[in-house]
Amino acid sequence: MLFLGIAGSNNDVNVLDQSPIFQDLLTGKASDAPFTVNGHEYKFGYYLTDGIYLAYSTFVKAFRHPIEPRDNFFKRRQEGASKDMERAFGVLKAKWHIVEHAARPYELDRLRDIMYACIIMHNMVVEDKGRNIAGYSPTEPRHIQFQPGTAEYLHRAVDIQDQRKYKQLREDLADHIYDGSEV
Repeated sequence: MLFLGIAGSNNDVNVLDQSPIFQDLLTGKASDAPFTVNGHEYKFGYYLTDGIYLAYSTFVKAFRHPIEPRDNFFKRRQEGASKDMERAFGVLKAKWHIVEHAARPYELDRLRDIMYACIIMHNMVVEDKGRNIAGYSPTEPRHIQFQPGTAEYLHRAVDIQDQRKYKQLREDLADHIYDGSEV
């Protein structure tokens, strides 16, 4: 018998807590993706998210009720990026049937490779369209892994959950795309 959890319990936050991708970031298995925007350096890459996600330094939510033109512009761009992702997965689903069928028959490593390939292809499309938000300079991959409960692991978790960095990143990204726009 297989238990998949209580019905409705697999919301975005619970899925995040169980996500191998997020666990790889916490343990150091995933390479850091440092970048600079508006003169501030950030250690990890980030994910565009909606309102249900926590205020982590690796997430960027749109402004909930934007008043300023910059915040409204940022929200529109983020919504556009979200629609691009939906379209990208729709294309993958229609063209290659990657995400159309159930994922359970696949091994976890295979699913991870598929998702990374989807993300990479999406980023290539975005970069080709000239709509990327910040430049990326690849660095040597890290091979240091941290065990849960160690000081290094806890320091990394605190760094990821830093709400001040979360707010600063969103402000920097909003300034960067607004200053570079032709509003």
